[in-house]
Amino acid sequence: MFENFIISEIQKSPHPRRQYFWRTTQQQEIDYVYQKDGMLGAIEIKWNEKKTPKISKTFTENYQPQKITFINRENFFQFLLENMF
Repeated sequence: MFENFIISEIQKSPHPRRQYFWRTTQQQEIDYVYQKDGMLGAIEIKWNEKKTPKISKTFTENYQPQKITFINRENFFQFLLENMF
């Protein structure tokens, strides 16, 4: 539910972006992938801030995102404030 909440809040942003979901047949996934102003970014969302977030090496080697963001329940409000306006 936390992941759905964050993604729905990102979609409310007035800043246009293309958005994607990425998963391999081996079940590696990135929660939210976006393209904005020619830049590719990836967001990994975890409820538990103590759980170490990981970005798939397959993803980073193939797509080389310029920005990787980790969101958890400790930093989500600040993330939303900084990225919504």
